Amino acid sequence: MARPLSISPLAATTVLTLATIAATATAAAADPAKHAPAAPAPVAAPDAATGERLLAAVDVPLTAELIARTGLTEATAVRLLGDTTQRRYLRLRALSSLPFFATPTARALVEATLARDADEVVRIQAATSLARGFGGADPVGVATHLQQASRGATPAVAEAITAELALLQPRLPAPGREPGPTTGVPAP
Repeated sequence: MARPLSISPLAATTVLTLATIAATATAAAADPAKHAPAAPAPVAAPDAATGERLLAAVDVPLTAELIARTGLTEATAVRLLGDTTQRRYLRLRALSSLPFFATPTARALVEATLARDADEVVRIQAATSLARGFGGADPVGVATHLQQASRGATPAVAEAITAELALLQPRLPAPGREPGPTTGVPAP
């Protein structure tokens, strides 16, 4: 007597899947319009809320690409930084985003925040944002501003300024040499 054929459950599932794929392909060939893939869902344009969610996100580094993709605007960052009822974290992230806009208004606001914000932690972040965000383009101007700001600063803010000045030091001209006309780099 012949033994009955046995097939494993995995093999049975594979055979059924292949049969389903073959049947779908045959049906699609017979009537392509009926089996056309659905159009992708439209992607909504970024709005201020999307930019705010980027700033509120934890462990998501701010990059120029993310700021552009989420539609974060300088105006939104300025509004959130100026709203002292916001959580400190959101204000710090708004402050950190301002150098990405690279405008004179953004720089002036970072400088003003360093000088006058009531929150010491926000002032420390302002020193960092000023040095790291604007120090590459104008190391001499930023270093001068930081040195002036350190004079009346609290010990914690002064310490942060000293650390940022140390990082800017390699970009500064050697004593007795004037910076070049447009780059801030010493002239040869």
